[in-house]
Amino acid sequence: MLPLENLSGDPAQEYVSDGLTDELISDLSRIRPLRVISRTSSMRYKGVKKALPQIARELNVEGVVEGSVRRSGNRMRINVRLIQAPLERQLWAAQYERDLGEMERLPEQAALAIAHEVSGQLAPADRTRLTRKRALKSQAYDAYLRGRHLLDQRGEVEVSEAAGYFEQALWEDAGFALAWSGLADCYSLVWGSKKDYPRAEACARKALALEPDLAEAHASLGVIIDAVYRFPEAEKELRRAIELNPNYAMAHHWYSLHLLRIGHLTEALAENDGALRLDPFSIPVNFLRGVILTSQRQIDRAVEQAETLAAIDPKGSAAHELLARLYWIVERVPEALTEERQVAVLGQLQRRLPEVGAVAAVYTKSGPHAARLKWAQFREKEAKSADFHQRMSNSQGISVDVALAYAVAGDKERALAWLDKAVRDKDETLLELLVPAPEFDFLRADPRFRDLLRRIGLPQ
Repeated sequence: MLPLENLSGDPAQEYVSDGLTDELISDLSRIRPLRVISRTSSMRYKGVKKALPQIARELNVEGVVEGSVRRSGNRMRINVRLIQAPLERQLWAAQYERDLGEMERLPEQAALAIAHEVSGQLAPADRTRLTRKRALKSQAYDAYLRGRHLLDQRGEVEVSEAAGYFEQALWEDAGFALAWSGLADCYSLVWGSKKDYPRAEACARKALALEPDLAEAHASLGVIIDAVYRFPEAEKELRRAIELNPNYAMAHHWYSLHLLRIGHLTEALAENDGALRLDPFSIPVNFLRGVILTSQRQIDRAVEQAETLAAIDPKGSAAHELLARLYWIVERVPEALTEERQVAVLGQLQRRLPEVGAVAAVYTKSGPHAARLKWAQFREKEAKSADFHQRMSNSQGISVDVALAYAVAGDKERALAWLDKAVRDKDETLLELLVPAPEFDFLRADPRFRDLLRRIGLPQ
């Protein structure tokens, strides 16, 4: 489903075209015979002029849905068409015109028609999943579309605004389950922002009370309770989300993350495969694949995956953080420092640059072990700096980063001390690393390390 084009002549209406695109993807994904590419990957083609056969090859799909939206006052007109992409042959087209108050049923109607064209006879269960939507107030649906548009941008400011719109939607219609689920995501999922897991859990459970079979809410609840160490319950919720909607890429991604945390690496990679098939350009999904390969000690493949991520997200620092970690593991200090420079520049942490230079000088003078220890000491000093915490909107992961640095340097006592701090701080970043990370292999026989696992509830 390619992004619907906004023909309103008003850039402020982009949230409508983007929101309806999101709704169509969501409805199509509920039809089990179809494999539907997730919004994250499809939105990369917004405003991009590429031939449909090329898009189909890049996404490994046979069919493409494209169209346009035009809003005039409270009246909306949508044109959609289904195309057999390799041949650029139109299979079906339709036009819908509705008042805004009736718009929430439109994606469902279009999805039913598209599914019929692609799959022939639609299974009763698939039809039921699409046709049980309750009526909504137009103001509630409009606020929901605005909230979803902002949430998908994942910035801290945008997420705060998104929460306001979801709350506005719920003020208009307290029974709007998807708005409750969106609000849960605002409080739990966004990188770099403060998280409120009790409030997020309450919102997800409210969504499920309203719609017990809402895959998005089961997945949201699963990732929330996984982050607070309730692993068996989290697995149940994530598996239920995948059962309800096998096309929901984030459910596969979060289940993959859960499996990584408990050390089931083969299964984690398989779930990551499923997420990638549905969302090949997702930054979190591609990053997690690199972490899983690192945990499997497949360092060369992990480096290749980090380079793939860098191509997908050239302005982001995540790929370079992963590459730096990999090069520290294999004692390639110059390459590690090159990547640390990139992290500093792209992550707007320019104050790290002199320290990177100082570590490079130590490497030249005293060798790799001294350089690794110098880097660990710098990360510890940084982690203790009030100025650093003030600049970082989210302190999650800082203690774990210091523990990793000391582990690479071979300093068992300091590595264990910082891991203990991460456990006491309930640092969720620790969960992805404590069981599978190769840096901690030399600690695993130590009773203090096994005690850390026991305190969290992870397998020992």
